[in-house]
Amino acid sequence: MGIVSDHYELIFGLFNKLDAKSEGTGVGLALVKRIIETHSCRIWVESKTGMGSTFLFHLPSPSSMWKWKSAFKPK
Repeated sequence: MGIVSDHYELIFGLFNKLDAKSEGTGVGLALVKRIIETHSCRIWVESKTGMGSTFLFHLPSPSSMWKWKSAFKPK
């Protein structure tokens, strides 16, 4: 199917759906984006119309996550 590049940011909005008749609430990608951004990471889509879409995300390495968690430990 694929997604037109003009809609890349739109699909990550809360309750946004490209096809109103499709199943779902439009919450899934918005929720995933918020979770990933909470960890100072990012999510994006790469797509070719007529071919399909791939959703990618970047998460920190385990060692950098340990540093992040350590910074927020109560003293």
